[in-house]
Amino acid sequence: LGEALYLTGLSYEGVPDQTGSNMHENYYESCIEKVPHSEWSKKCYRRLEESVYMGYTGSSGTNLPSDVRQPLDNLQKQAL
Repeated sequence: LGEALYLTGLSYEGVPDQTGSNMHENYYESCIEKVPHSEWSKKCYRRLEESVYMGYTGSSGTNLPSDVRQPLDNLQKQAL
């Protein structure tokens, strides 16, 4: 299951999303929740974290709001 969710997330990263929903992030989150503390959850967390940070990186650096950082921290605890 973890591998399937990881690979589906990767697939959605390559698909242009017209809705702005970041579907790939949903698959990575599901991976972490469904198979916590596994090889796959660690891989999913790394991709999720990279995607979230890329969304908040601009010319003034990375400014991750606390309401985004907190859920990411919780997912990290589940993943690792």
